This record gives sequence, C-alpha cells and structure tokens, in this order.
Amino acid sequence: MGAARPRGDVVVAGHLCVDLIPSLSGVPTITPGQLTDVGPLTVRAGGCVGNTGLDLAALGAPVRLAGAVGGDDLGRLLLELLDRPNVDASGVRVVASPTSYSVVVQPPRDDRAFWHHVGANEAFDVSAVDLDGADLLHVGYPSALPSLYADGGDSLCRVLAEASRRGITTCVDLATFDADSGASAVDWPRLIDGVVRHVDVLTASLDDLHCAFGGSPADPVSWAADLIGAGAAAVLLKADADGLYLVTADDRRLSRAGERLRRTAGAWAGQDLWAPSIDVDLVSTAGAGDAAVAGFLYGLSCDLPPHEALCAASMAAAARISSHNRLPAWADVADRFSAASAVVSPTTWPPPGSTRLSTMPALS
Repeated sequence: MGAARPRGDVVVAGHLCVDLIPSLSGVPTITPGQLTDVGPLTVRAGGCVGNTGLDLAALGAPVRLAGAVGGDDLGRLLLELLDRPNVDASGVRVVASPTSYSVVVQPPRDDRAFWHHVGANEAFDVSAVDLDGADLLHVGYPSALPSLYADGGDSLCRVLAEASRRGITTCVDLATFDADSGASAVDWPRLIDGVVRHVDVLTASLDDLHCAFGGSPADPVSWAADLIGAGAAAVLLKADADGLYLVTADDRRLSRAGERLRRTAGAWAGQDLWAPSIDVDLVSTAGAGDAAVAGFLYGLSCDLPPHEALCAASMAAAARISSHNRLPAWADVADRFSAASAVVSPTTWPPPGSTRLSTMPALS
C-alpha cells in the first residue's frame, strides 16, 4: 500500500470551522468567578472541510475545498490555515455571517466534547460547489448545514444527483446535532431515506446514527444493512473502540455508482469487513473520525481494493489519535501502521476479540 497514488481531484464540501483546543490536565469544571489554569491552545481548521479535506491533502490527494467563512479576524485566520500543499481553497466563500468555531474540550485519555457556533455555515450554498473535473465529491455534516437539511434535503439531493450524472463518486458523512438546534426538528429518517439512493459511500459514527434515528442503539450490522437496503452503494461505520465496519451492495448497485466504484464493482461488491482499532497511545480524539474517512477516500481514489481502503482508514485514524499534528504523507502512515492493521469478516457483533473500553476514542 505504500506506493498508492491518487488518480483525480477530490472535492470536499460542507461544514467548516475553527477548532480551538485548550490543553487540559483533567476534566474541566465551570465555577463562576474561579480562575482555572489550562495548557497551550491548539488552533486548527475543523469541520469536515478542515479535517477530512486537509487530511486527504496531507496524505497526498489533490483536494478542492468548498465552504463558507466570515469576513472577520477568525475567517482570515481560517483561510490561512487552509493554505496547504495539494489544497485549492478557492471554493471557500467569504460571507456576511461570523466565522464558525468550536471549543473542543478534550480531557486526557477520554473522548472530547464540543461547544459549537454554526456561524457562516448557515450561509453555505451547496449549489455553488464546482464539480468540473472532480473524481470524488465528499459532503460533510448535513445536520450542521441548514441549507442542506431544509426542504427535506432537496438541495443535497440535487447536487448529489448532478455529481452522479457526471460519473463522480459521491460520499456523505453524517454528524450529531444539538437537541435544541434547528436540526432537531428535521425528520432525519425520511431525509436520509430520500438522499441515500444518490450516495455511493455513506459514512457515519454510531452516535450519528443514533442521533438521526433515535430509539435504542442498534448494532452496526443492522444499521449498515438498512442503509444498503435504502440505496447506498457502500457504508462505512465508525464503531467507537470496536473500529471500522464496511459493507457494500451487490455489483448491480455498484455498476450504477460513480466511475471510481463502477469500474471496480466486481472487487467491491458484497463486502462485509471489519477493521479493529489499532492500539496506540491516545493523545486526542478530535478529528479521528474525519481522518478515518480521509484514509478511506484516499484508498478509494488510489483504486485500492476494499480491504486495503479499510486498512487505510484504520491507519489514518490511528495516526490522528496518536498526535496533535496533521496527518503525515501516506507513505509515512503506511510505514508506521501497516504491520498493526488488520481486516476480518465478522460473523457476530461485537466481532471476536473486540474491546469496549471507555478510555478508547469514539471515531465520530
């Protein structure tokens, strides 16, 4: 896998923000009038565009970004953070709204929480995304983009349908949402059912699906089967400490996917694969799920077979949670983690040998 090279542009569109990540020595408490010492602040581009987009570029894929920032100081900083090799950020529009940001609360060896301001994402216009010359289209966090969940997801359906018409392989990454936000009023099962038939690769964490569908949490096998049945060509689920789960449809559905999947339909059809989490020293879970998606899309853009693309996702996630830095180049990721990665076909859930430790990261 070390010699893999991408074969076309990846357009990453959707949610974009600045992540503000203070270094913490323990679980923080908020007491009025009290001063609490914290460590250095990490400032980086976040959201699907800032995480998956820049991670894909770091791995070596040519990436075009589409999103919205404000014309304020934070927006100018964010545009500077997006100025990286392999990145074309000309599709990031400056709008009148303030720039979106998240305060990422990451206690040591624990999962993170977010204080988020949607900001300029309210003005994101998916119809303005330039699809010319794109090989893959990845749209992230529709629940954080009001224009994408308005009118039953009509604008999202339109851009995905147009991408499919052009032979572009489409991917959508779901996200959780605040129960008090506008997204909570959306009929998400109905929206996803309407959108998913235009989606070649659907990615989500178990928390994302539980947030969207409610009820008792289902196991990944059941959720993946339902989403494949609804029309997705492939489903990649981020199953917390249990790793990553990939299921694909039959060759008839893959033959109707974008060119990237269509020409390898025989190799990708009917897959049921699990990649256990790679054991690393946990530094931060922020962006781990986006890194997994970046690794998977990188593998797809390099025409890797499904088990190798899934390994690429697992290795990228391991690289993310073991460092505060952006992902290194693909060759470095593969050299470091190839020996530790594995893919199996599970017959039960949780798969044999899996672990559910509270100290392990949730890849959402």
